[in-house]
Amino acid sequence: AVAGRDDPPLVIAAGIAGSLPAGDDTPEIGSLVIGTAACYAEEGMMTSQGFTSIAEMGFPVAAFADGNSISPDAGLLKGLKHLLPSAATGAIATVATCSGTDALAAGIAVRTGAIAEAMEGAVVLHAARLLGAPAIELRSISNRTGDRDRQDWKLSEAFEALRSAAAAFSSA
Repeated sequence: AVAGRDDPPLVIAAGIAGSLPAGDDTPEIGSLVIGTAACYAEEGMMTSQGFTSIAEMGFPVAAFADGNSISPDAGLLKGLKHLLPSAATGAIATVATCSGTDALAAGIAVRTGAIAEAMEGAVVLHAARLLGAPAIELRSISNRTGDRDRQDWKLSEAFEALRSAAAAFSSA
């Protein structure tokens, strides 16, 4: 429990993200994505044979992690799907370096199974879990990942989608 509280707070890691190449599941700019997993995409080692996750190296991220991923609270996942039925669902990769080439974006999508990438979701869900707080990641797609000249950033549409989600929370 959090110091001074009997019940832990609810944590929603909300913000913008880039859509990763995911075939028919690639989220459109301005759409919402509810994270079914928050993946540490870069925790590991790049070798001449490819990427090896930190979990595959024998250093598990946490006792509650599934490889390099943290699952959201099941009740929050069900609730957000109900509250935001048009939102896409899928894994969201947490990166320290955004994918600025098609090869990097494709590599992260294949390695993690993620449909979007952002920069802090996994660590927020990780910290919440350590505190005993239910947590989930919600992102609005602001751009495409991949080659920088084709990323097509649309921040106003992304922030409007987040405002709409916030309005849905307050009316629920």
